[in-house]
Amino acid sequence: MKRIAIKISGVLIVLIFILQCNGNIPLMKNDIAGIYINKNYQKKICCIESPHKPDTLTLKLDRTLSSNFFGVGTYKVNYGIFETEIELHYENRNGKAGHYTYFVNRLFEQPKIIMNADTNHYFQKME
Repeated sequence: MKRIAIKISGVLIVLIFILQCNGNIPLMKNDIAGIYINKNYQKKICCIESPHKPDTLTLKLDRTLSSNFFGVGTYKVNYGIFETEIELHYENRNGKAGHYTYFVNRLFEQPKIIMNADTNHYFQKME
């Protein structure tokens, strides 16, 4: 009886944790590196720091990035309990630029880098 109560308590704690962070699972360093495809970019253009055409973003383990829109640059990841944030640093025609955003990593989905949550514009990781 005591074992069953402990197991049920454990399951409830995990469920509360998942619901608290909206199903968002923290990412590890190796989970971040990869190739991301631009999705839902066809909506009304809201911000100039996001690509509104097909694009592929490559994040490498050595903290460098490359993309047709962002060019070549670096990135920094800030790991949190409920959210993993990313800073993209690159150069554009006006000099140094950056984009500060976050990851969404829900159960049974590929990680996404959110470009605009209101329009559901994001980069989704390819498997």
